[in-house]
Amino acid sequence: MSVFQKRPLIRACIAVAIVFGASGCISVLPDKSTPLDRYGLEAPTQPGATAPTSDLRLVINRPAASGALKNTRIALKRRPLQYEYFTGAEWTDRTPVLVQQMFTRAFENSGKIMAVGARSSGVAGDYALHTDIRAFEADYTNGMRRARVSFYVKLLTNPSGDVLAAKLFEVEAPIARDTSEAAVSALNEAAVEAVSQTVTWVLNAGADATSS
Repeated sequence: MSVFQKRPLIRACIAVAIVFGASGCISVLPDKSTPLDRYGLEAPTQPGATAPTSDLRLVINRPAASGALKNTRIALKRRPLQYEYFTGAEWTDRTPVLVQQMFTRAFENSGKIMAVGARSSGVAGDYALHTDIRAFEADYTNGMRRARVSFYVKLLTNPSGDVLAAKLFEVEAPIARDTSEAAVSALNEAAVEAVSQTVTWVLNAGADATSS
């Protein structure tokens, strides 16, 4: 190879060296940032204690939610209409998934219906529960700290989708301290109460429907 043939190769090597030299401050090593604290939600253990037992078979649809809540981040509102998120903490799954799991386990824990599960589980339900998550956040507005959980639920005939009954459930719980851990504890408390109320309502509505 002649000297003239080597020059393009030399220029290319110099160009690569310059690029890597200029980017020396960019780390190619794995990110060693502090890992996030990850939180789950607990299902109520004995919901619907006063409700009747029925032969209801129920499908739990994946809840609907706004984009601000359709993720793993723990929502925080310091101002009306503006969403923020706690740093250093997240849910173990997306909020709608966790709420769907809460409802499924709560109905299982009630022991009051024949079968319950997500549509993907293969449960052949007579009815379906559809939930719109309207609030699932730490609310710091108006100088207060409180967890807000709001579900608008519909009991639908399956598979036609006719609305048998619908109701709004809203629960708040005080947040003891300005920390993600305290916010999660209060959100879990509020969610457990909202889910428990919903389970009782569905069991009563389902019993009326199956007996008519």
